[in-house]
Amino acid sequence: MNKVLVIGATGILGKLVCQEILRQLDRSQLVVADYQIERGKQLAQSLSNQTEFCYVDITKRDSIEAAICQVNVVIVALKQKEPAVQKLCIGRGVHCIDVTPFSSFTSQVEQLHNYALEKGVCSITMSGFFPGLSALMVKKAVKQFDEVSNVDVALLQHTNAKAGITGIMDMLQIISEPLTKENQLTYTGFTRRKKLPFGDCQTLRFVREIHHDEKEFVAEKLGLDSIHYWTAWNNDSFNHLLFILQKIGLLKRLVKMKNPRLLSHFVKHNQSKGEEAFLTVEVIGMISGTRKKKALTLSTPSDYQVTAMATAALVNVINNRHAGVVFPFELTDVDTVLNIINSKSISLTEC
Repeated sequence: MNKVLVIGATGILGKLVCQEILRQLDRSQLVVADYQIERGKQLAQSLSNQTEFCYVDITKRDSIEAAICQVNVVIVALKQKEPAVQKLCIGRGVHCIDVTPFSSFTSQVEQLHNYALEKGVCSITMSGFFPGLSALMVKKAVKQFDEVSNVDVALLQHTNAKAGITGIMDMLQIISEPLTKENQLTYTGFTRRKKLPFGDCQTLRFVREIHHDEKEFVAEKLGLDSIHYWTAWNNDSFNHLLFILQKIGLLKRLVKMKNPRLLSHFVKHNQSKGEEAFLTVEVIGMISGTRKKKALTLSTPSDYQVTAMATAALVNVINNRHAGVVFPFELTDVDTVLNIINSKSISLTEC
């Protein structure tokens, strides 16, 4: 039986992860962690009789150590400047799953690879939807090809997504970054456009190219010379506004603002409306001597929900046969993850 600790459990993503742990892992025990004791206890009481509360402040080593002694898997659903939780988990022989999308943090976790191998511990990084399922879909899509010329990975987001301030700021940071090749600036992010298929594969939508930190790891580990990441929202006016803010330099200023919670006055989630999201991987290459273009497209009612679903599913995949610091696509495949998730609301279509 797994006993799973979720650090950052009271955040928007953290709560969804907790719900998915209870849904997907019938025989698992859940421990929710927070630095605010009353808030954490209230969450534990609201979930199920299987749920416990544990005090954790990630700035206090002792609180982390006390919490991880009770469990065999830890999910980190908040940001850390340094991988303190991962280091302590490896030392204690506890598997760890992290959702941080940025290479600045992931590279620090990768430095713990040999330590994790030595201890026989698995530490998963860049779990979720985008990154996470995106790389799993790339792995599946390129398998059909004898030779790959180009891969496009595109996320079509919804302006009504229940992302929270952290999620909003993360995505603004991603699209504000310039695109580089061999460490040389090439052009501004979120400016170059391309049409790609989504949903039923008949729907073509414009998306804009972005720098995404998953790209470098996928390209290296899957041996891909040409791979591009793209995104856009379902609202063309919103896309154009972000494009203008990027061109005049205001997007960078928004990312660096001292009080990002001010954005909550402008970006609101309407629970009565949908927040569908779509993820597409399109591959061009050679199959049996013929040039082909094929695509996989995934549809989900919510990008945060599927991030939680995929992260919870990895608890079922992790076991003592796996060790080291790994990405989800090094550990499993997209079909396995979707089978574990077992949700009729998520569909994966081959075009």
